[in-house]
Amino acid sequence: MTNPVEQLERSITNGDFYDQFRFTLHEHIKGIQNLRVLDYGSGNISLFLTLKAGQATVAYDPQADMQTYHRAMPDKRKRVIWINEAPHGELFDLVVCYFSMHHMGQPPDMTVRQLLEYQPRLLAIGEYDYTKATQADFDNTFVSESEQKELEEMFDGDQAACFAYHNRLGQEQYRRAFEENGFNIVRQENGHGVASNKFFIVGKRK
Repeated sequence: MTNPVEQLERSITNGDFYDQFRFTLHEHIKGIQNLRVLDYGSGNISLFLTLKAGQATVAYDPQADMQTYHRAMPDKRKRVIWINEAPHGELFDLVVCYFSMHHMGQPPDMTVRQLLEYQPRLLAIGEYDYTKATQADFDNTFVSESEQKELEEMFDGDQAACFAYHNRLGQEQYRRAFEENGFNIVRQENGHGVASNKFFIVGKRK
C-alpha cells in the first residue's frame, strides 16, 4: 500500500503536469477576444472552465450522461455549459481533449478530423504513451485517483487488461493526427516521475 508521503508526491507530480498544460494554453489564448472553449470528452468535470476571465466552457462527453450530472451539480456561476449532444453548427477557438481521445473508439486522426467541424484555431490534448513501457512501468504510474477509478470501473481491477488498452496508441500517432489534419504543433511536452508516460500537444490550425 502506498504511504501518505508517496501519495502526496504522486499527486504533486500529476498536478505539475496539469499546471504546465494549463499554463501553455494561457500563453496561446492571450490574444483571442471572446474566447470560445469546447472541452470534448470532459467526463464529470471540466478542468478548463477558467482559462480566461469571462470565458464559459462548453463541456461535452460522448460517453457520459451529462444531463444527469448537470442536475446533480449545476454550475451556479454559469462558467460551464454542460451538454449531452454534440454542438453541431457551433464554432470554438479552442478544443481540448484531456485524456479522452484514446477512449473515442477510433484512430486519433479520425477524431481530429471530426473536430475540424468546430474550426478551432487551437487544438490541445493530454494523453498517454505507454507503447514502450512494461507492465511494471504501467502499474507504478497509472496511480492517480481518476486512473484508479478507471481501472476498477472499466477493467474490474485487471491491471493487464488496463495496460493492454492504454499501450495501443503512442505520441507519434497523435502527432501525425495533428499534422495530417492541418495543425502546426506549437508545443509538445512530457511529464516526469509518475507522469513520465503523459504528454500534451498544442496545435495551431494553418
